[in-house]
Amino acid sequence: MKDVASALASDPQVSILFRQVPVCTVDRYQEVLDQYPNIIHIPPKWEKGTSWMSFYPLFEDVKLLMNLCHHCEYSVNIGSTIGLDFSYFGKPTVFLAYDTVQDQHWSTEVVYQFQHFRSFEGLDAVVFAKEKSNLATLLKQVLENPSQFSTQKHLWRDKIAANTENAPSSAQIAAFLESLLIEKEAVQE
Repeated sequence: MKDVASALASDPQVSILFRQVPVCTVDRYQEVLDQYPNIIHIPPKWEKGTSWMSFYPLFEDVKLLMNLCHHCEYSVNIGSTIGLDFSYFGKPTVFLAYDTVQDQHWSTEVVYQFQHFRSFEGLDAVVFAKEKSNLATLLKQVLENPSQFSTQKHLWRDKIAANTENAPSSAQIAAFLESLLIEKEAVQE
């Protein structure tokens, strides 16, 4: 977040809406929030459990996230599927693809190998910011000409969550699960 805030600090008309990962607290970002007055913190509204798998969004948070997608020019993050959310509104996403801290247990290289990110290989689905030194220039370009970036985000979105009038995602998932059950029963016979 500090790199993004620093890169955009020279433009007083730019506000940064910051939404931390729902399973984290804002504490680790507080120093940056205090340093950059153009950052507006919008905390996610999630039911918080005791483990990663027991956190889930409240309906109020879904409305908040959709409002952010509608009103923001683009999103910037590391390894989040929020790029899919922004794609529904025709907005690009910039993924930071360099390590902001050195950590032997975590790196952006590892994160972008996760299966859901492999799904956009070969597509101009997101913008990768590969170097901190070019971040300010890249973010300004995306702000000035968003339609020239992530030109195939809709193809990525449809590959993952293809909702059609005749077959919403939920119906497609149900049909797939039924096909697995039928296949299993056929093998058992």
